Amino acid sequence: MSNTISLDEIVPNACVRFTTVDGKCYLSVRDIIMVVCQKDNNQAGEVWRIIGANKQNPLAHLEIVMYQFPGRGQCKTPIVTLEGAIELIMNLPGSTAKIYRTSMAKIISRYVTGDLSLCQEIKENKEAGETKSCSNFMQITCHNAKRKLDEMMDEIPETSYIYATFSPAFPGLVKIGRSKNVKARLSSGNTFITPAPHILIAMASTFDGIRDEAEAHAYFHKFRQEGEFFKISHEDAEKYLDTVIRARHYRERDEFYVGAKGALVFV
Repeated sequence: MSNTISLDEIVPNACVRFTTVDGKCYLSVRDIIMVVCQKDNNQAGEVWRIIGANKQNPLAHLEIVMYQFPGRGQCKTPIVTLEGAIELIMNLPGSTAKIYRTSMAKIISRYVTGDLSLCQEIKENKEAGETKSCSNFMQITCHNAKRKLDEMMDEIPETSYIYATFSPAFPGLVKIGRSKNVKARLSSGNTFITPAPHILIAMASTFDGIRDEAEAHAYFHKFRQEGEFFKISHEDAEKYLDTVIRARHYRERDEFYVGAKGALVFV
């Protein structure tokens, strides 16, 4: 007999299949990885393979059973007990797994500090049954993970671009500017402004276009001809955008992901 824990509200079409073997509840390993790591079926299988290939596999002791869920085209797939499922989640990569670890740490903290409200929760879980209690825990934790990620995504600064272009109408000159949409900027400029089209030399993403454009102009100020036009080589423009603008963007991105604002991990 098998059933599913639906997590559709958190991840579209997501669910974790479970079954009962000798009176014990087992959950699908692959389904857990798909939900927690937000992978497709093949990617989840690869994550599980990598975990198994690790010489220091922290899950080697788990009781894994191969089980074929009912349905057309189903093959045998690993399933694990509820206790094993919790250990699995604790060792998976990704931000959702981190939320699970945080949730478990809070439960342990409440236990150690003698939080008596746990008694009522334990009683309610016992009355609900193992599978229902597990389902509720997974749904609440996934919901919290999604909410946390949404909040963090809202805090990510908007990305714009510093770009360098040239036009045959201005021989020997390079234009350095900024835009949120370089393609649209070039299209509009080439249509309405320049006598000959501007051609992109290089571009680099930035979290602060005003700052980085001003610094680029200051760096090449000795070569400024007029406005945003500088008498520099294409190679000099490309090198500056790559080693200064792009490199800074990567540093600031990494500082945001692992800094005080949170730890987003893309897997």
